[in-house]
Amino acid sequence: KAPSEATFRGSEYLSYDLSRTGGEPIVSTQDSISLNFKTRQPSGLLFYTGDGLDYLNLALKDGGVTLTMNLGNGRLEMQIKPNKVRFDDNQWHKVTVHRKVQEISAVTSFCRLSAVVDGVYTEHSHTAGTFTMLSSSRVYVGGSQNTHALPGSRIHNNFVGCLRK
Repeated sequence: KAPSEATFRGSEYLSYDLSRTGGEPIVSTQDSISLNFKTRQPSGLLFYTGDGLDYLNLALKDGGVTLTMNLGNGRLEMQIKPNKVRFDDNQWHKVTVHRKVQEISAVTSFCRLSAVVDGVYTEHSHTAGTFTMLSSSRVYVGGSQNTHALPGSRIHNNFVGCLRK
């Protein structure tokens, strides 16, 4: 039976890289990412997926949750950092990210992005343009070999704490 929780001490991470196996990138118009984390560290990479200039980067920064996305047409950044609430309190927190594309015309699409922490703290954003697909050839959970070099990375360290679901 697989363990239901994983502990990360700053050097461990989960990953796959399709470009190393000759696989084609996964291209999507909508994504839903959900994970639970528990940590005492204010900053660390939770989740990253991307291919070249396309990416979605989810991290803890200064005790808040930061989401950065680029679909080749400019960066979108969201931060969930409520007053008097920190997510590095060694309690379990659930973060959910939704991305959905709606086609407006043959050349223009609208991309909605939302992030929710603990079902309470919510941020919404959107972007319009010709590039709305997210191309993904690699995924990192909990960190990477070179986290500060990842596109859109606002933090330089891997996650230290526990992840589940």
